[in-house]
Amino acid sequence: GLQVQFQRRISRGLEVLSNYTWAHAIDTNSSETQAVEFYETPAINRGNSDFDRRHIINVALTYKPERIAFSSLNNLAGKGLRSTVNGWLINTNFKAQTSTPLTVTVYRSMYPISPNSRTVRVDRVSGKPLWVSLSTALGGKILNADAFSVPSSCMQSDPTLCREGNTPRNSIPGFSSWQEDVSLDRTFPLHDAFKLHFRADFF
Repeated sequence: GLQVQFQRRISRGLEVLSNYTWAHAIDTNSSETQAVEFYETPAINRGNSDFDRRHIINVALTYKPERIAFSSLNNLAGKGLRSTVNGWLINTNFKAQTSTPLTVTVYRSMYPISPNSRTVRVDRVSGKPLWVSLSTALGGKILNADAFSVPSSCMQSDPTLCREGNTPRNSIPGFSSWQEDVSLDRTFPLHDAFKLHFRADFF
């Protein structure tokens, strides 16, 4: 993994804090409850971890504008504007990250040997696109069912012959995501012992 951080005051009242993380998690089993068949070696499941997230970037900005005197206005108007306009604090936090990986699997019944079923990875069909466009789907695309097939070993009558397909574990990237949060903050002095705190958050 790699982590880089940048922090600096860009100008008066403006500060930026950003960090970037690159990581690659690899394992043979990401779950304590996931079983490995007795005839398989752990190496056959070696691949990206279920929680592998390759890139993460965060950028936080804090801005407190300089006070405006409004000296050209009379005392009453200038005081009113100074109390209303000055003292605001603006914060924004932007986060973008790549998705955790996906694995396409099928279920094979173990009947009559066992009442349970077995989950195996599918075969990848060459020449077929991994994704197809669909305007009504989240992200505008879905996995292409024609790009995968059930392993031939799982099509036989003996369920014990069913083996993993040629698609590596967690080899399909999911959808990246981003989010930006903005807050507006201000404390209004009402009296020596009382203050009014205002905060608005936008997600």
